[in-house]
Amino acid sequence: MKKIISAWILFFIFSNAGAQDYRVIVPALPQFYEVTYNPQAPPGWLNFTTWSQVKVAYFDSSEVITNGTRHFTFNTWRDTNIMISGMVDCALENGPSWLGQHIDEMGNGSNYFFNANGDSILVRSNAQPGDSWDFFHLDNGKIVARLDSITFATQAGISDSAMYIALQAYDSTGAPVGNPSNGLNLVLSRSHGFFTTIAFREFPNPVLMSLREPVPMPSKADIYDFDVNDQFEYMHICYDPFFNHPPPDYQYYKILAKNFSAGLDSVIYTRQYIGLHLVYNPNPSPHLDSTITAGIDTVVYAVSANPFYTVFPEENLYPTDSSMLNNYTLREEISPSCNRFVYSSSTGYMGQFTGDTCYVLNHFEPVFYVKEYSPGLGLIKDESNLLSIAMDDCMTRLIWYNKGGQACGTFVNLVTGIESIQNSPGISVYPNPADNYCMVILPASFEGELSLNDLAGRSVKSDHVSGTSVLLDLSDLSQGVYFLTLKNKTMTYNTKVIKR
Repeated sequence: MKKIISAWILFFIFSNAGAQDYRVIVPALPQFYEVTYNPQAPPGWLNFTTWSQVKVAYFDSSEVITNGTRHFTFNTWRDTNIMISGMVDCALENGPSWLGQHIDEMGNGSNYFFNANGDSILVRSNAQPGDSWDFFHLDNGKIVARLDSITFATQAGISDSAMYIALQAYDSTGAPVGNPSNGLNLVLSRSHGFFTTIAFREFPNPVLMSLREPVPMPSKADIYDFDVNDQFEYMHICYDPFFNHPPPDYQYYKILAKNFSAGLDSVIYTRQYIGLHLVYNPNPSPHLDSTITAGIDTVVYAVSANPFYTVFPEENLYPTDSSMLNNYTLREEISPSCNRFVYSSSTGYMGQFTGDTCYVLNHFEPVFYVKEYSPGLGLIKDESNLLSIAMDDCMTRLIWYNKGGQACGTFVNLVTGIESIQNSPGISVYPNPADNYCMVILPASFEGELSLNDLAGRSVKSDHVSGTSVLLDLSDLSQGVYFLTLKNKTMTYNTKVIKR
């Protein structure tokens, strides 16, 4: 009898699992997601190593509405990499997050999300397997959601009962039609919100998001946590509006000693440094002059256990006024030699706007600053785009480091001068674009054949070269793009040369 009762109880539990109301949000708890799929993306769009790879779902307030509750996400400015058809590429001051401006959670199990146009998207959190409903209305049809199954699933280390909701588009006659959303599955867990969802603001452009492990929010002490014998190398370069620029400068640092102030509120590093400064000199014949500096210096960082950022990624920050757009984003860089989280803060003063709140991002903002940090590496990128007021865009970035014996990036040997500026595969060409002449810095110890081809693949110049550099005469060539190749028995290097 007990076995019969136990079996009946289990049957009752599983047969009514679909009737339980699964919540679409988790209030007051930040959840981290990452972009996993977008079939409508053109080449190069939203790749996984650039802007806003990691996004946050965070609901910090709510209000009671008729028959339900309205939940609000934190305010955020719209990603410039995510564009809606028919809209300008812009940033919305106090605009909605990727989940939309708010979510209406109704008592009858209906949950309404809203895209950028204000169109509603319906998720039924109390559906049962086999149930279907109108998920989204198209101009000439609709997208239907169907609850395929309820089963246990694991995502980001969380195991929970989860609904698998499939999407399919139909035309106005009810016939299935092709649509980028067809076959996508939303996975809604019982107690932890979505395991897999879409960027509702972007829909019907189907940006699929997957729950991931929380990203640790570092402190200042985490960011500036260097160890003795850590090594870092940076490149500094400036561009003007026409992308003319001098050769880059390089700086190398090695940590010799680490100490803390008496109050433990500052860390003091003693560093060995080497700097290489290159100058293009056209006389008596075009060449690069180099200056090497070396010595020992000290740098002090104020540190604490407080979070480096006090907000979640993509929140708005307006330290001065509403014309200043300041936000912070996250991404994870993964490579065979090094993995790291990158925390990026951007500040821009937007001079143009359309409507009341949309600032045009034409990438020539009056002022635009980007600073990127990584735990244990400090400031890894510092860019000041002042093209519209100072006629330059200057950037310093970390190009190589060796931390704890783990090296990452491309090391440039500075102490031997020009000969080893490019001691890894690649060619340096200065200036580029060029007028009548440019200097080609050869890879170290290179001897072989140089060839210059036009876009049609025809050879326009060829020569046998060796040494550290070669002067390339472009005076007899027409304006355009050419392909430069250096080749010998063991290696081949390629780059572009622009004749203006």
